[in-house]
Amino acid sequence: MIPTHILSQDPRLERHWIYRLESDASGHLRCINEFAGHCGSPTISIADLADYYVIPLSATTYTQLAEYYSKSTDADLEAAQALIQEILKTIPNTPALCWETWLGSKAAEQAAILPPLGPGFAPAIAQRTTQLECWITTFDQPEDFVEFRAWEDTTPLATRRFRGY
Repeated sequence: MIPTHILSQDPRLERHWIYRLESDASGHLRCINEFAGHCGSPTISIADLADYYVIPLSATTYTQLAEYYSKSTDADLEAAQALIQEILKTIPNTPALCWETWLGSKAAEQAAILPPLGPGFAPAIAQRTTQLECWITTFDQPEDFVEFRAWEDTTPLATRRFRGY
């Protein structure tokens, strides 16, 4: 079943963005972010949706987030972010927070650093890395870990997870 509303955790769609999905006759989904102004609406194939890191949202949750974002006060935007964090906590083994992101040559350098200060990706991966993310769990999650995600532009290259912080 294809969701009608999603929370993206995928850099190809922008992390933490909320989308309403509309399907078309050609088997594609138009990803509409009604909260980000004129940012465009990416289109992905229905078959490829499973390859994206997204969390389905209920229509009720989507409506609640829409209400927070439409008011645009600091308190409402904080409430929206708090709701997103609560949603992320319900997903097993999902890091709740992207702690740091490195880009370009800095990403490639960081990707090669050995644990415990980096992921220690193989040179073939590290050299191709154009974006490196460090994701962490929060203290109230059942399992503590750090996860490094290496990307070459919009293509995932590797993920490495370490127990603890």
